[in-house]
Amino acid sequence: MLSSPTLVLNRSWVPINITTARRAVVMAFVDLARIVDVQTYELLSFDRWVSRGPTNGNIIHSTNSAFDVPEVVVARRYDRIPKSGVVFSRRNLYRRDSYTCQYCGGKPGVPELSLDHVLPRTQGGRTTWENCVLACTTCNTRKGGRTPEQARMRLLSMPRKPNWSPWYSFARRFKKPSSWDAFISDIYWNAALEE
Repeated sequence: MLSSPTLVLNRSWVPINITTARRAVVMAFVDLARIVDVQTYELLSFDRWVSRGPTNGNIIHSTNSAFDVPEVVVARRYDRIPKSGVVFSRRNLYRRDSYTCQYCGGKPGVPELSLDHVLPRTQGGRTTWENCVLACTTCNTRKGGRTPEQARMRLLSMPRKPNWSPWYSFARRFKKPSSWDAFISDIYWNAALEE
């Protein structure tokens, strides 16, 4: 139960993250968040949440009480709107390039793939979505510190920033709880599944 997903909203009730029930309980306990009663949309402190007892089948048991797993929480001090773009990371680069060398098209496996700067850093290239691709060790060694043109190598596709939804990774891990329908539409969630 403690690893169940919990939706985190900002103070304007805009979804900003998905966390575990364990983290949501801690956030409520230290007064960083209020728990949303998904039936009435009332905001409850941790003490009020625990004192009302369990009302559904998803229950957390502590040494002296039992209470519902929080499905939605509202952060008490977070006002900002979440960034809508996908963060540049090695993991996301592997996803974007489908674990495929962008020069030879091979899929040698993660240990044999590396990040390659299309315009090498020695020539002023930066680490961005538009300048980085996956390359197998053979192609990366062959290219060296040159551009693809200088090395007479051809890219399979031009690198670009992915157009994924922020919910991309979450949508693939679990089914969206019905209690989140008021905050994340099925259309938005299903679009994340299709990307």
